[in-house]
Amino acid sequence: MKGKHTPGPWAVTTVGSCHGVHPAASSNERDDICRITPHNYHPDGWPAAKAEAEANARLIAAAPDLLAALRHLLEDAEALNMGESDRSGVLAEARAAIARAAGGAP
Repeated sequence: MKGKHTPGPWAVTTVGSCHGVHPAASSNERDDICRITPHNYHPDGWPAAKAEAEANARLIAAAPDLLAALRHLLEDAEALNMGESDRSGVLAEARAAIARAAGGAP
């Protein structure tokens, strides 16, 4: 059974070098959807690992907004019959990304 994701918006709270992604309405770490921590084996060292972990947390936190925006763009493109143009490959990529986010096949 495919479930629905936690509704957005999501936010990031940083404690030390750990970044918790959670519903924006809560900053309680028990509500974290996930936690991102830097890994010790980053080829460019600890500062780069910390920056990468923070960037990953921000990207994950933006996921509900990105999915909603992609759905709206796809709806608008289909309403304008862009699927028949040379941009139909881009629309197919958008459909595939939405399907992956919804738990469909890659």
